[in-house]
Amino acid sequence: MTFCQKEKVWKYQARRIFPCQDWLAQEKKIEIYVGRTKQSELICSPVRIDEIALGWMIYQRLLPKRGVIYWKWDEKKSQLIFSSKIYKLKTQIMPTFKENICLSPKLIFKISKELDRKGKIFQKTGGVHCAGLFSQRGALLEFAEDISRRSSLIRLLGRIKKKGIDPAGKIVMVSGRVFKEMVEALVWLGIKVLLSPSAPSRQAVDYARHEGIALIGFVRGKEFNIYSLPEQVKIT
Repeated sequence: MTFCQKEKVWKYQARRIFPCQDWLAQEKKIEIYVGRTKQSELICSPVRIDEIALGWMIYQRLLPKRGVIYWKWDEKKSQLIFSSKIYKLKTQIMPTFKENICLSPKLIFKISKELDRKGKIFQKTGGVHCAGLFSQRGALLEFAEDISRRSSLIRLLGRIKKKGIDPAGKIVMVSGRVFKEMVEALVWLGIKVLLSPSAPSRQAVDYARHEGIALIGFVRGKEFNIYSLPEQVKIT
């Protein structure tokens, strides 16, 4: 399967209805197991499941006991199965980046435009979310698109892991609403800034303030809302 597929649709335009071809995003529900125990379900795009596997481990803050990730994909059952020899981390052990990042409106809008420009599947379908990892100067380091806001971030984390990119001290921008578990995963990785064109939940804001991560939402046009660490945004 692919990220998207062309299908026949009927369009209403200029007071008439006519058939045409349009791109539709594809989705797949997968079941995630650790050993024989079902942990969760995830709706994701049905391609490159290895990225989802690696990303889910990071998103859930799980590490294998011997440093090697053992997993297998059962295509027939749509099951992602991890070895039972993993454990959940209760404290942050990833390298942290203690310095705050100096942000400017120009940098924030630059990142937003780059995320929009890179979203080729969204431009085709209008039916996926995206997430990107950026340097402190706004250079795009890695990018992912997927059917949901959660799976797009999970896929991004998987790609970062595959390429050996150190995310500490970097900036992440997502295309959808921000909720607490997303902030939890990024804080553990040492991410210092999270941007979104949408709103965060109250719990996401509280957690960002407590952990010292700059959370900025409603990045649209020439405006945005700063929910935590407003002192990091400098107007020059």
